[in-house]
Amino acid sequence: MRRLVLLCVLVLLVQSDLYCKRCTGGLYSNKSPRDSLGAGHRDLVDPWTNGTQYRVSMENDGNFVLYDIAKAKKLWTVKSSVIPWYYNIIYLDIGFHARVVMQGDGNLVYVDKKPLWETGTSGQGHGPYCLTITRAGVLVVLDWDCNWLWSHDGSKRPTPANSTLLDQSLYEL
Repeated sequence: MRRLVLLCVLVLLVQSDLYCKRCTGGLYSNKSPRDSLGAGHRDLVDPWTNGTQYRVSMENDGNFVLYDIAKAKKLWTVKSSVIPWYYNIIYLDIGFHARVVMQGDGNLVYVDKKPLWETGTSGQGHGPYCLTITRAGVLVVLDWDCNWLWSHDGSKRPTPANSTLLDQSLYEL
């Protein structure tokens, strides 16, 4: 019995170390179904300032929004209006059950009774995966080795060959 408990603890410790070290406070794949972003559920904040600079949340109307708190403005939105109009007729409570989930296959998905939007990162990189915010306020999906698989603005992570040291530090996770 003692060996079984020790083995379970060891497996949990090893699994927790597989996530990219820069995913602090992020949305993780392979966690409980409750680890999602939903209206009134929880927000995702940037780990660098604990949410005083950037925040991602699901609004009550079903919009998934990245905010620049310091500038008091929305930087990016997946609007519930991307949902076809006929779903609003069929499901009059659209947005009420909406949530964003980081799937085990690496795909970030907006779900409201069924998948309605995705990042298209399924099968890319190596899991487990996470969604987090960079110092520059870029919402990114990372794999276990901190490879940048998707960003809200379509940008790629700067490399030494194509950026300055300042660029790299701003985009450093």
